[in-house]
Amino acid sequence: MQIAALLSVSQLSLARGDNFIMEGLTPVLSAYMLAFAVFLAAVGLGRPHSALLARIGLISYSMYLFHGPVNALVYRVLPLTGERGDIATMLLCIGLTLMVSWLVYRTVERPMIALGRKVSSKRDASLVPSSRLA
Repeated sequence: MQIAALLSVSQLSLARGDNFIMEGLTPVLSAYMLAFAVFLAAVGLGRPHSALLARIGLISYSMYLFHGPVNALVYRVLPLTGERGDIATMLLCIGLTLMVSWLVYRTVERPMIALGRKVSSKRDASLVPSSRLA
């Protein structure tokens, strides 16, 4: 479904020049196909058991939220040129996104999750009739 959606909007995006597909359909479709192949391999072989992937999973929401702003900031300073130097720029984007995401997870997400659990447990305890507590 995702590939079908991508195909349906790609030509419109390229025609409008809105940067949804920045360099054409081929690199974007290649990335989607590679991601899909990795997904199928992971499902077929069983879930990968990796501490690194587990940690990245913890910060994945922050990565989703902050990858765009981080990339936009980096691209203002180091615009993409279509040359090999872009690889270093993209690696910088990945590194900064991981750092910002980890920082947001540690300073915002984790404390808020703990607060939510604390508030929820107090609320749940107040809903239990006092006769059941004894």
